[in-house]
Amino acid sequence: MLLLFILIIGGLYLGVFTPTEGAAVGAAGAFIIMAARQGFNWKLIRRAVFDGLVTSAMLFMITIGAMIFARFVTTSGMSGWIVKSIVGAGLSPYTVLTAALVVFLIAGCVMPAIPMVLLFTPLFYPIFITQYGMDPIWFGVIIVIMVELALVTPPVGLHLFAFQSLVKEDITTQELWQGAIPFVITDLIRLVIMVAFPIISVWLPQHMFN
Repeated sequence: MLLLFILIIGGLYLGVFTPTEGAAVGAAGAFIIMAARQGFNWKLIRRAVFDGLVTSAMLFMITIGAMIFARFVTTSGMSGWIVKSIVGAGLSPYTVLTAALVVFLIAGCVMPAIPMVLLFTPLFYPIFITQYGMDPIWFGVIIVIMVELALVTPPVGLHLFAFQSLVKEDITTQELWQGAIPFVITDLIRLVIMVAFPIISVWLPQHMFN
């Protein structure tokens, strides 16, 4: 696991490959490690490929629908209308941000992470970046935190179902949700800290760019 981590993170920071390519490199590295430790277990490989295809097909269908909706929101002018309505209401930026995070949190309970980002980022980005002048890096970090929170938030957190499929012993859905609650609370605390102190998000990237 440590070797795989060094391979992916090291390659990203050295600029050898992009994050998207890093996913493929990580999959290839995991396959090589599996082959080195257990040999070419064709039954295990077939099962992994089949499960991966099923999961990918499901996520792609959801993602395609989300992209269609996002394009509709953009071309119909709905995003512009939402921006004008919110800005015209005279609310403070942090009040609007709180409302947006609540929307993300509720959506994360019933939607996978990628469609959630595709749906809501085109709506919220013009408000916080264009109208309120917030730091785009900070905004991106907040979105990533909300995505991570969505992945462990019952009842549709994808990480919860992935964990349930991996454990050997039977585990009830109620036990699964109860086990996720401490992680959800921890992520919420981290989110409040990042919103209250934006310098935590932008200090390191600013120094790296300089």
